[in-house]
Amino acid sequence: MGEPIRYEDFAISIEKDGEGRLKARVDASPLDRSEGPFTQPDPAMDAEAWFEELEGSVRGFSGATHDDGSWTVETSGAADDQSLAEQRGQELFDALFQEEVRKLWDECRVRMENRQGEGLRLRLVFDRKRLREDFDSVAFLPWELLCDPRGASFLARNAKTPVVRHVVTARDRAPRSFYKGFSVLLVAPRPAGTRPLDQVREAQLVKEALAQLPEVKVVEPEGQTVESLLEAISASVPTVLHFMGHGDFGEGQTEGGLFFEDDEGQPHLVPGSQLAGLLQDLEKPPIVVLNACGTSMLPRLDAKNPYSHVAEKLVAKGFTTVIAMQFSISDQAAIQFTKHFYRALADGLPVDGAVARGRLGIAAQASAAANEWATPTLYMRSADGYVLDRHKLEGDRLVSTRPLAVLGIRTFMHNTEPMETYVPKENILSLTGSFDGRFLREKLTWAGDILPRVTSFLAEGRQRQEEVKLLFDAHLSIAVAAGWHAGLRAGQPITVTQRLPWGGVQELRLDEGRRSESASFEQLWSLEEIKLPKGGQELAIVVSVTHLARSDAEPYLEDVLAGRVGRVLYLAIRPAPAPDGLRGARHALDLAHSLDRLVRASGHDQLTRTKHLFLCAPGSFAYALGAYVRGWGPVQLYEHDLERTQPKAYAPSLLLEPAQLQAPSFGE
Repeated sequence: MGEPIRYEDFAISIEKDGEGRLKARVDASPLDRSEGPFTQPDPAMDAEAWFEELEGSVRGFSGATHDDGSWTVETSGAADDQSLAEQRGQELFDALFQEEVRKLWDECRVRMENRQGEGLRLRLVFDRKRLREDFDSVAFLPWELLCDPRGASFLARNAKTPVVRHVVTARDRAPRSFYKGFSVLLVAPRPAGTRPLDQVREAQLVKEALAQLPEVKVVEPEGQTVESLLEAISASVPTVLHFMGHGDFGEGQTEGGLFFEDDEGQPHLVPGSQLAGLLQDLEKPPIVVLNACGTSMLPRLDAKNPYSHVAEKLVAKGFTTVIAMQFSISDQAAIQFTKHFYRALADGLPVDGAVARGRLGIAAQASAAANEWATPTLYMRSADGYVLDRHKLEGDRLVSTRPLAVLGIRTFMHNTEPMETYVPKENILSLTGSFDGRFLREKLTWAGDILPRVTSFLAEGRQRQEEVKLLFDAHLSIAVAAGWHAGLRAGQPITVTQRLPWGGVQELRLDEGRRSESASFEQLWSLEEIKLPKGGQELAIVVSVTHLARSDAEPYLEDVLAGRVGRVLYLAIRPAPAPDGLRGARHALDLAHSLDRLVRASGHDQLTRTKHLFLCAPGSFAYALGAYVRGWGPVQLYEHDLERTQPKAYAPSLLLEPAQLQAPSFGE
């Protein structure tokens, strides 16, 4: 049995800079963000020959043939199969990981290697709007071959560093991690005249791998036509749709498809766009496994169609997890991948970890098929790949295998994908009924109606698991209060999930071990201190991370708080506030730590005097800052009316007082 792995994203997007050159940008990592140049590999031969030579190497034959026999591959003979794969993989690694990007990757890997049960997921984000005309030439490179030349280690073959492709689309993401029931629908067409496959053996391996979980069902449709597939999906609502058969590009076609049977058992090639369209109106299977040749491969003679293979067509229609094959794959390799993939799922690994285990299973073979481990590709747009719990079965209810509680607090509806995309519905505390826009409804109070529900909800959730993941679609006061009660040394790892501009989420694990020891206040913040003419003895702190808060805070300070506040600290992150100004967990902790030191130096001896905190920042930073606010004495929080539905932009929310920490709370 394998140990569950908890992955953190290292998300890289390749895009154009202001001068039209390609660059690699780290959008998310466990520590920070960064960017560096991207040098597209320049093959010595034309692109078509480059791919064909590589596929011949991966297949391990000097004359590998595609399923329909339409073309052959002749390798150069200059290098053996493994060294050619290493060469191509090292070229890709050196093209992607340069300068600051490589430094950050190395630092994150070192941290992950030293943490048992944790891994670093390399998420390659491909956005047509960012890449423009270079999308096809970049997105369809054989990224699964990425090989670190410093140790000749293939990233995708290591369960600690799975490689995931994330194609940005306009489609909503489906809930990914919690299901009632778990079933695998096995589809195995055998149309007349096509090369025989050992589908019986492959199906048996799936059943054997999942037999230890009696609540898991394996369904096989009576027929192998497209109509029978649709009927089986409607009847069984499978978690996994597993296709084992043949895929190819039709003669003269620039779009790939899958071979089904027609009513007479003859081959019926269904293009990917047609299949995706038929499946679109059904309840989409969360995972699609296409164990068939060329299902994530560009046609050799036309690379201009942005969605020219089956996997891309499914992704474009909203499927969030698709496993497909970028080269032709031997029957032996396909069977080995299936066996080890489902065994890993049954052991409790997430999909990306299970794919890595499947690659390793192929590589362990004592035959030419061992080189085919790079053939599977994984397209995954979900936050993580957990779907099946090996240890916690409650009747027909399968819950997440993650050794953590995934919790969400919602006080308003987010304008992108719903919170249920990332958090199971039963783990969400929804307080939307208590608010009218950004403000509390009449006769309700933050202290009496909101804070007790938040703290009790989090206390119960934290008691269930060793680790907690939080997502806030909520007022910043909620995130600050959560960090204030829990602290950073509560003996339980806390991860705050932050939404990202490209549509995914970044998981920021906030603990003191991720804070930099060298970052100084002057490097992180610009500061201006103002003394108010009618000032009192209290201190106001106006913090700008995503947007400038000063223009809205000043009128409130001069009017409502006149006579109470004598000094104001205006802080803005360097170089300037921006919606994506937070660079990661290390940046959030450095910002909060340095801000805490400044506030303590400015008035630490006045613990009985209220600090007024005006905050414009992401929820993850608000949580981190809340952990430091514990040492400030009484702290009054304020909420901003983003829609400006009321005359004043700010209104008081929670008053955090040290006396509250003496009572049992969810962090103690």
